[in-house]
Amino acid sequence: MFIKPFSGIRPDVKYVNAVNSPPYDVISREEVRKIINSNPFSFLRITRADGELPESIDEHSEEVYRKARENFEEFFKKGILFKEKAPCFYLLSQTWKGRTQIGIYAAVRCEDYEQGLIKRHELTRKEKEEDRTRHIYTVKAGTGPVFLTFEDNKDFNYIVKDWIKQPPLYTFLDEKSVENNLWIINKNTEFIIDYFKKIPSFYIADGHHRAAAAVNVWKKIRQEKKGYSGPADYFMSVIFPASHLQILPYNRIVLDLNNISREDFLSLVKKRFTVKPSISLAPEKKGEFGMCLNGEIYRLSLLPEVGNSKDVLDADILQRYLLSPILGIDDPRSSNRIQFIGGIKPAEELVQIVKEGKAKISFALFPVSIRDVMEVADRGEIMPPKSTWFEPKLRDGLVVYSIEQDSY
Repeated sequence: MFIKPFSGIRPDVKYVNAVNSPPYDVISREEVRKIINSNPFSFLRITRADGELPESIDEHSEEVYRKARENFEEFFKKGILFKEKAPCFYLLSQTWKGRTQIGIYAAVRCEDYEQGLIKRHELTRKEKEEDRTRHIYTVKAGTGPVFLTFEDNKDFNYIVKDWIKQPPLYTFLDEKSVENNLWIINKNTEFIIDYFKKIPSFYIADGHHRAAAAVNVWKKIRQEKKGYSGPADYFMSVIFPASHLQILPYNRIVLDLNNISREDFLSLVKKRFTVKPSISLAPEKKGEFGMCLNGEIYRLSLLPEVGNSKDVLDADILQRYLLSPILGIDDPRSSNRIQFIGGIKPAEELVQIVKEGKAKISFALFPVSIRDVMEVADRGEIMPPKSTWFEPKLRDGLVVYSIEQDSY
């Protein structure tokens, strides 16, 4: 795979603690507003400018994207952000709960995405893709990285070992107690480029909408400027070895039983699954599901005579044999009867949600493996909605990728 260094836009060291922010799509508008009101340096003023505009203004109105660009320029004028003088790579380490993942910020080719060398496992939603397309095009920058992974080897650790021994440029704890460290790699960059040339493909772990939006902007600019060649040919990513990554479960809660009584529901489930009382909601292995109904906990496994669960994703089994046929949730992407809870929240919370009457039923899933993700992508298939929750998340505002030829 071809990667290249780039002149990133980043915060002055004295502002990094205030500027870095959660990803734009994991917090509500109300939460954004609270953060911005208490911290005028937050990068959310750029990624989520709707948070400082009146509630009456639609979050996808043109005014929001113009405000984002205005705030971006303001950050430059005030010296909060500046652009690197020379192209470089950036090395990122994130340590959370005793685990460390190390990745490299690099520019990757939109053309490789189009040709399927940067592989996907998730469908994008049109409105989210359009939102980030308009944001990148108006701000003239990719404000957040695409989270990529690859099938690694020992050489990666050899490449980075000397850099991570040096004092980092940035080091801080975020609100989830993740230790983030960033280094600039501005020497021997050819060595890194040559290493990745041996990698046959990348996989999108997180950031499908950002990647699709960057490619949309690339196509739009090429239509506007015949023969275009420039920074929009690439988008910013952080590339991690697969062995470094941790995937948490993505659990489900359902608000009602589809007008079915508790007894009839259990009877229908037992025709498809083994149902055993359990003390713990969290499943212990692939093919098992935890279910909380009326505050009671059960352990489910698909009956062999109903279907083969060996080579099928658990989220697919739950959808195909329970959520759709029994609870009537045919499209979990659009249904307002189902909600998804990232595995960063303990399974006990799913039990509490049901006991408090906020949902009728909850399901805990076993986390998919990174190998599952790669195999699905290699087959050109799509995983069920909300199958993977990667943690820790990448911060916005550490490094920004400008798509302007000459900027700042």
